[in-house]
Amino acid sequence: MRFVVEAIGVSASGGLTVATNLLCEMARHGDHEYTVLAPSIPEYNKCAESPNVKLISLAKPSTLVGRYSLLQSAVPRFCRETNADGLLCLGNYVPKRRPCPTAVLMNNPYVVYREPAFERHLTVREKLILAYARKQYSRHPLDVLIIVHAGFDKYRLVRFYDIDPCGIVTIPCGCPKLPTSERTWRATGQAQGGAFRFLYLSRYEPHKNFEVLIEALKRLPAYTKRAAECVTNVCAHHHPGARKFVHQVGNQTSEDRVVNVGWIETKEEMERLYLSADAYVFPSVLETFSLTYDEAMLAGLPILTSDRDFARERCRDAAIYFDPHDADSVARAMARVMEDAELRKRLVENGRRILRQAPTWDEIAARFVEVLERMARGEPPVFDESDSWHANDHLRIAEGF
Repeated sequence: MRFVVEAIGVSASGGLTVATNLLCEMARHGDHEYTVLAPSIPEYNKCAESPNVKLISLAKPSTLVGRYSLLQSAVPRFCRETNADGLLCLGNYVPKRRPCPTAVLMNNPYVVYREPAFERHLTVREKLILAYARKQYSRHPLDVLIIVHAGFDKYRLVRFYDIDPCGIVTIPCGCPKLPTSERTWRATGQAQGGAFRFLYLSRYEPHKNFEVLIEALKRLPAYTKRAAECVTNVCAHHHPGARKFVHQVGNQTSEDRVVNVGWIETKEEMERLYLSADAYVFPSVLETFSLTYDEAMLAGLPILTSDRDFARERCRDAAIYFDPHDADSVARAMARVMEDAELRKRLVENGRRILRQAPTWDEIAARFVEVLERMARGEPPVFDESDSWHANDHLRIAEGF
């Protein structure tokens, strides 16, 4: 079979990691040919190493009109030219006119969450994208299959947009691999000297809620006498809010404070930061998935994170949870982890167990290929243990998710 994979808008952070890992592994499954439409960035070059993958690098349009035009015209044209049996769109949206069976990967958290307090901090461009996204999913075509990474994404799509659950397939993400994963396990609670070090790695977006960490560290002395710091990697150029955050960090007067090291360019530097930390804190208020949970588990770090469905579905008993809107709640969680060595040890052990149960990228790619094959043949998707909808749909609707 021949498939076109559209990834033109997938160029940063976790979405880029998922796209490149997935495409490299999909090429190994089945006797298929893949035409990949991707932005002109080096990360996608490794996808073209397989003989059955043709990589077409396109300049990512700078305007929303340009992106819309590319999706509506160029993508269908490549499908027709390659006589494609199916189209997989990795960037949330599909063309209006689709010349072949189509699936879309939904990974925009604002589509499935309502957080007005954080939506107010979106740029005009981001608000336009969000309005378009919600409009598209409220009118989602019945013939387009939706793929999501977690059960809560599926539940929320059904709840907010009344989409048929049989048209949504859950395929989880795989465990990321740090460069030297075999030696990344470390003994927890062994301070590297000086302050207890928390770590939070993410590209700045309003919902990532970096600002709560500044206030939480100010309040931390009320709950522990130990010194602490939190290392972040915010780039001031990524977002107007990022510039404000970096400015706030520079004006801190508290002894317990956020230390911003700027954007990380290499996996080796990322690994060094993970291995220099004592715990991982993740105060985001909405996600569709986060690979950093698995990275923290892989690095042997106890996790503190938001008491939200996306966090509990992935971390389960490998994290302690706080209210991300309450700096005191975050500070109390930090102090609890700092003061309790047995808790840290237990969280790390639970994280190792979760990672052992996680699917590999090879298994995930095989699932994607199976879904595309069945879609191309006009057959419904097969639901497996990764999709818990059928066992819990009515219960979750009744409980309000």
